[in-house]
Amino acid sequence: QKIPQPTICAVEGLATAAGCQLVASCDMVIASSLASFQTPGAATIGLFCHTPAVPLVRCVGMKQAMDMLYTGRALSANEALTHGLVSRLAKDAQKEAAKVAKELATERSAAVLKMGKDTFYQQTSCGNIEDAYAV
Repeated sequence: QKIPQPTICAVEGLATAAGCQLVASCDMVIASSLASFQTPGAATIGLFCHTPAVPLVRCVGMKQAMDMLYTGRALSANEALTHGLVSRLAKDAQKEAAKVAKELATERSAAVLKMGKDTFYQQTSCGNIEDAYAV
């Protein structure tokens, strides 16, 4: 969130453990239909990894994050889109992400993107809607 530019992630295959954490930390995620997302720690090595939980719960919500963290169940690209981990699906995620990045870099001012990103994340951390509108 501290990077002033929008962070865009393209996922074509499995994003697991720290890879899933990185996906959840990005501003936008574009995935192919072949992508899947998993946090297998508790299920495979008997370790509940709390670091992926931090951004994951902020994307998919508490119940879905707990399911993923406890069971190691992978989300398909469609499930990830439904739960808010993915912004959009594309046939070629790399190509679509490059297109979006180019559009943002050439058609939007860096100052507007930074201000928008700062304001977005400030209001999402507010405790109530009145405080969010005051940002």
